[in-house]
Amino acid sequence: FRSTWVENNLSYPHAATLQWEVPVNGGDKMMDVFWYSGGIRPRTPKFLKKEGKGMPQEGVMFVGEKGAILADYGYGNPMLYEAGKASEKAASIPIPEVQLMDQTTEMIRSFKGGKASRGSYPNAQAIAEAICLGNLAIRMDQRLEWDNENLEVTNVPEANEFVRRKCREGWEI
Repeated sequence: FRSTWVENNLSYPHAATLQWEVPVNGGDKMMDVFWYSGGIRPRTPKFLKKEGKGMPQEGVMFVGEKGAILADYGYGNPMLYEAGKASEKAASIPIPEVQLMDQTTEMIRSFKGGKASRGSYPNAQAIAEAICLGNLAIRMDQRLEWDNENLEVTNVPEANEFVRRKCREGWEI
């Protein structure tokens, strides 16, 4: 076994795999969420191998107890797999009519009193927090346990110095 890991406090690695355990619908049951970056991809699932297909270069994959959904980056061209086979059911599922627009147009419309953009603070908070925690876990090179109520890492106290900055005297809140 050979590792190319070099401890480095200046920059992040070229590639990483992160795993989060998140509650399902706010309950006690937990779900694993993985993030692959830098060209690392999950193993090709058996249902794709059976069809002679490989993993796409980029995209999203949701794997559940009864099947899986595989889609392009941005959720285009979704494919539903049930019991390891591409499902005909996917074609019969009505797709909601959604007006797609670029981020700038969406942002300007929301400023003018329209529907909140998909990137609004309430919508983006959870994913932004998860990505920041993932980067912190890379920096600390270990598993972190996060207290969402108190906004702190509970198992690696030294990680908390990166969660909040120390304000200069007279600038505290």
